Amino acid sequence: MGKNRQLPVRGTCGTPKRSEGTPARKSLPSLALIVFLVGATMADFALSQGIGAADNGNAAILINEIMYHPQSGRGQPEDIRQEYVELYNRGTQTIDLSGWRLSNGVDFVFPDVTVGAGQYLVVAADVATFKAIYRRMANVVGGWDGKLSNSGERIELLDRAGARIDSIRYSDQGDWGVRELGPSDSGHRGWLWITEHDGRGRSLELINPALGNEHGRNWAASLVSGGTPGAINSVAAGNIAPLITDVTHLPVIPGDDDTVTVSARIIDEAPSGVTAALYYRLDSSVYQNGNFLRRGGTTDYQVVQMFDDGTHDDRQAGDGIYAASVPAQRDGAIVEFYIHASDAEANRRTWPAPSIVDGTLEQVTNAFYQVNDLFGTSVGCDLLCDHGRGG
Repeated sequence: MGKNRQLPVRGTCGTPKRSEGTPARKSLPSLALIVFLVGATMADFALSQGIGAADNGNAAILINEIMYHPQSGRGQPEDIRQEYVELYNRGTQTIDLSGWRLSNGVDFVFPDVTVGAGQYLVVAADVATFKAIYRRMANVVGGWDGKLSNSGERIELLDRAGARIDSIRYSDQGDWGVRELGPSDSGHRGWLWITEHDGRGRSLELINPALGNEHGRNWAASLVSGGTPGAINSVAAGNIAPLITDVTHLPVIPGDDDTVTVSARIIDEAPSGVTAALYYRLDSSVYQNGNFLRRGGTTDYQVVQMFDDGTHDDRQAGDGIYAASVPAQRDGAIVEFYIHASDAEANRRTWPAPSIVDGTLEQVTNAFYQVNDLFGTSVGCDLLCDHGRGG
């Protein structure tokens, strides 16, 4: 059987798997990487990129703020009546929402209500509870059925004909949070997700409505307790660092003679001035115990410019897809990588995002792949298929 590795690995749902964003470990067995890539329970992987692509296109109304996990006192049950969802009209005309509906996590049918251009409307779980907290708020409707999940779920906004206007799947981890290295537990340290909007008194706010609301890194915890329902978001900004989404590497599991192409969609407010680079290195660390962590720094990374010119396996020129290649590596090698993007105003971002290590942000939880020359053989394929079925 020949080495044909150009097809992406597919999971149980039939969709290509993207690059994983966890620290590379030298001790990871080759076949374990195959199992990891095709597993169906990769919460970190599944949440690392643009969760819940919104089908809103140029729709004027979009979900702009979410209070999904209100803060409760120590030992006190959560008061789900404090939950709310805020809508924002980013268009130029007043929109009639009568007969529209919020669905999925919660269910609510809008009464006769309109939202003016540039205005907000809050949908509260319980209007009386909401008004008792936000006393000066008038633009609020509510009384929905159900509750918002504390770990994340999809919220849909449908018009009166049932057409989907907006759809957002928020989360309490992945691109919606920050990784932090946890304390030692029996000699080992694991990674925790830190999210101020998850039961710590803050709401989840959209940063730049012009870039859409489907990307986790275009959201952040509110800067004020309780959020900013009915008003401009506390984290609002019209010029932010480029968003790095839809990261892939192909072949997903390369052999020792395969060049690997890493690609990503880069999104920015400006039509020009965006640059991107791929940072990669071989993981040569020796992990002696669970407390050892290869630290950040860029001195041992190879840096390759990423292009959107249609000649670097990046599809079409000017389509927002940037790509670069990593040369073939030896069998068993673990290649760690991340992407850096900046705009004309020097706003910068990396994917995966930096993580907190003992109080300091460091670029240590990067994406990786492992070279496995057995993958193109019948043995490797059989193992892959067995694990893909959950066997």
